[in-house]
Amino acid sequence: KPSGRGSPMRLLSAVRIRGFRSIQNVEIPSLDGLTALVGRNSSGKSNFLRALNLFFNGEVDPGVQLDLARDFHARPKARKKKRIEISVDFELPAEFQFRSGLSQLQRVLGTSFTITKAWELNAQQQIVASTDLLRDGENAEDGETHARAFLNLVRFRYIPNRTIPAGLLKDESRAIANSMFAKMTGGVGTADVLEAVNDAAARLLRRASDSMARTGAPLSRPTMATPQTLAEMLSVSGFQAMGEHGALVRDEQWGSGNQAFFLYE
Repeated sequence: KPSGRGSPMRLLSAVRIRGFRSIQNVEIPSLDGLTALVGRNSSGKSNFLRALNLFFNGEVDPGVQLDLARDFHARPKARKKKRIEISVDFELPAEFQFRSGLSQLQRVLGTSFTITKAWELNAQQQIVASTDLLRDGENAEDGETHARAFLNLVRFRYIPNRTIPAGLLKDESRAIANSMFAKMTGGVGTADVLEAVNDAAARLLRRASDSMARTGAPLSRPTMATPQTLAEMLSVSGFQAMGEHGALVRDEQWGSGNQAFFLYE
């Protein structure tokens, strides 16, 4: 979640990855609210993100489960046990809020802790996963249960390279619609509901609209293609923005740079 100032919330402070694909052993410390990975082609940038996707979502790519034969960092002539290990240091900012009923979890975690996940083969050649929680350098009691409870509060979204931003926005239409409805106030009739949807959509896109205007892009005043009847309210059908020629331009016709920028915002 963004903070009240509109800047990204810093949640992860460091990441360590061992034995995953092209990554033998790497640590990236001092992560900030926004971190850019820069490197040559095939240097491991995407694998770093895949490792985080494995850590948070339990899969390497969307819909692709871990396969140690494929995903372990194998080195020629190395006869080490296949083991992938990913550790993430968390620092909870003041604006991070625990849901009601999780006060005990909040006391156990504090504000700084480390969660480590590991995957290896057992005697039956099946993948066995383990999770550890460290606080102040010591393993916490019942750490796996508390670690899993905390990770259930975090949503990590891995967007693979070559994803079409407009397509991703459409895939997320239900989540966007839910967010839009959350901004509505209840107790209104059909016409008022549709008007409230349009108002909520405008508020939801206000930051993206302001940012797009500051970039000098040839598009302005982005809006959601919101429903015109209650029957159309099952999902958001897309986005549109005003072109320099004075006509609305649908999102799939935007330049890829504008799509990606709008997606980020």
